[in-house]
Parts: sequence; structure tokens; C-alpha cells
Amino acid sequence: MGDTPTQLPTTAVVDERLHLAAATLAPSGPLALTFRNPVGNELKDVQGFIPVRSDDDRILTCFLRYGDGFVDVHDLAHFRTPEGRKQSVSCYRKRRLDRIAVAADLVAEGLDLVRSDVERGLVTILARRNSGPSIGNGPRTG
Repeated sequence: MGDTPTQLPTTAVVDERLHLAAATLAPSGPLALTFRNPVGNELKDVQGFIPVRSDDDRILTCFLRYGDGFVDVHDLAHFRTPEGRKQSVSCYRKRRLDRIAVAADLVAEGLDLVRSDVERGLVTILARRNSGPSIGNGPRTG
């Protein structure tokens, strides 16, 4: 799962999808997650403006606005076209997920944690179904 968990509408849906993913793994089957980690790294005021890409033909800037459990990502793009400069603006909401909590949820689902780290704001979690019985066969607890 790439950035998918952060784009789900609620943490309950994130939990449900992680449960379903864990439940479908074969013994020793891997689950890999990567997502941006905006938890604890809130950018304040003008720090929320992030230059993403710039060349002779385009400029892309993001602005991040943090809320309780989410971050709104505003993309502002300027493009050079044969007709002149054009602007494109979009906004989307991303769920704020805590790496440690997600890793703990996967362990609670019966997975062994292989890797859980953050590098330059990108969370990588690798878990593997342990060789015990599948968690999909019994009630979920916790």
C-alpha cells in the first residue's frame, strides 16, 4: 500500500483496511506500507508552503493546513503553454497516521514487524504474517 492509508476517509476505515489486508496474507506473507508522516511535524505559518518542483516550464508549490487527524494539501501549479502561463489549483485531505500506532495495530493483527522507520518524512513499515493460524478465522479483539 503506497500512500493509500492516508487517503482513506477515517481512521476507522484505515483500521478496517489494515485488518482486511492482514487477514488475507498467507503464512509468512509480507505487507508493505509507505506513507508521508505529518504527525508531529506540523509546519506553522509560511513554513507550510513547500516548493515541490520548478523548471523553465512549470512551478509546483504545496501548502499544508493541519487539522485534528488530517492535513489538507493544497497544490498550486503554474505551467508555461504556447498560449501563455496557466494556473492549476487543487486540494485534497490526507489522514494523519502515527507510524508507531500503525505498526502496533499490525502486530495486534498477528503480523511480525520486520521494519518500521522514517526517512525524510516517508514512513516505511514492513510486516509479515507469522506462521501461526490466520487471524481471519476468529473474532478480532483489542
